[in-house]
Amino acid sequence: MKDQLPEEYFSFYLRRNEEPDSYIMFGGYNINHMASPLVWHDVIHPDYWMLLLTDVYVGDKSIEFCKVYKCGVVIDSGTSLLTAPTQAMMQMQSKPIFLTKY
Repeated sequence: MKDQLPEEYFSFYLRRNEEPDSYIMFGGYNINHMASPLVWHDVIHPDYWMLLLTDVYVGDKSIEFCKVYKCGVVIDSGTSLLTAPTQAMMQMQSKPIFLTKY
């Protein structure tokens, strides 16, 4: 399959409300569905699609956990779970968070 794709990556789009249908695209991405420019990151653990995380913000405030400890983040489009070390979660939960329902 590698030689059949124009590029070695995939993208997905999840619709909101009455927008066009959601989709997954192999070998490319649609710039019309991007909210900001594409940013590439090195994978530090390929078994889990893990990336190095340098900071976490709640609103406009850094919790500064990853400035002290080395943090990784696993990219998983199939879950809505958020997990972190206990100390980092406590720092995030201590900050006011405003949620928007889509």
